[in-house]
Amino acid sequence: MPESRSSEVPRNALAPGALLQNRYRISKLLSHSLGSHVYVGTHLMLGRNVRIKVLFEQGKRADRRFRRAARLVSMMRHPNIIEVLDMGMHDDRPFLVLEHLDGQTLAQRSQLRGPLPIKELVPIAEQLLDLLGYIHSRNVLHRDVAAHNLHLIDDHRGQETLKLAQFGASKDLGANTTTLSDQGNMLGSLTHVAPEQITNPEEIDQRADIYAAGSVLYQLITGVPPFRANTIAELGSAILELTPTPLDVMRSELPPGVSSVIEKALAKKPDDRYQSARQMWEAMHDVFLFVE
Repeated sequence: MPESRSSEVPRNALAPGALLQNRYRISKLLSHSLGSHVYVGTHLMLGRNVRIKVLFEQGKRADRRFRRAARLVSMMRHPNIIEVLDMGMHDDRPFLVLEHLDGQTLAQRSQLRGPLPIKELVPIAEQLLDLLGYIHSRNVLHRDVAAHNLHLIDDHRGQETLKLAQFGASKDLGANTTTLSDQGNMLGSLTHVAPEQITNPEEIDQRADIYAAGSVLYQLITGVPPFRANTIAELGSAILELTPTPLDVMRSELPPGVSSVIEKALAKKPDDRYQSARQMWEAMHDVFLFVE
């Protein structure tokens, strides 16, 4: 499930000022789910802000899942993937220390700004598809490519950089274990999941991430996700059965070809989508050549 950013603080949340292994001080709760809490903290020796994810779900399965996800993201070396800095234990709970991310998520950018200019979308699309190509080359499916998991930060040159911040639902195709999440449970944000993640989640491949990328880009282009509903059941039905409103209907000024590229990424059948992130970017690049 996506992490909540509600103002309600869980009863088992760590209080501001709490120390973890006498190295990290908790500053504030950033987000929380049923299984884990994410905090902003400080590395005491370095005076560096960090993001700290603490597991609160009990049980050996949850502990193994958390550790697998931590090891998986720690092996990733890509400028658009959040960096793992440390891991430890606090009150018999594992915690993961990650680089601190300032800036906005794509969900926040979309909510605040509405439809983005195409020139602003181009570098976001390029970075998103490049990082997905890298993840897939490592034989990993992300399964939670969602606007709330993608952050925009300023790099050392002052240029806006995309960062993927969440790997809790990822699937390592090379591991003996089948998933990094509970089998049969779909932990990703339903807003951006592909139809096959609903009907047959254990048999998906990289094309589910391609669908999610198309869904995120659709939201950035229009200001709304491809499908909206009042309940999870209604949203699931819409993803399985309905067709999104074409982009060129939502925004008549779009460059030729943008709508068809996103529509292909959002095809119901995986065989009808782009078969790789590189293939999708090549199609988008050809369209973006005409963007002034």
